[in-house]
Amino acid sequence: MYTIMLEYRDAIILRYIEELSVKETSAQLGWSEAKVKNNTARGLSALKKKLEERGFVHG
Repeated sequence: MYTIMLEYRDAIILRYIEELSVKETSAQLGWSEAKVKNNTARGLSALKKKLEERGFVHG
């Protein structure tokens, strides 16, 4: 998780670990809801790629 961009990591942590909504995450980070959605999607994609490289995810 430390190898993906900090902004992506922040979005993923707040959305999936802290279980905040897009609106709540937006308010917490001072971002637009669109930026939260984009950074979450990009972060999850980057995380999946890193896990695949390490053999943790198939497909």
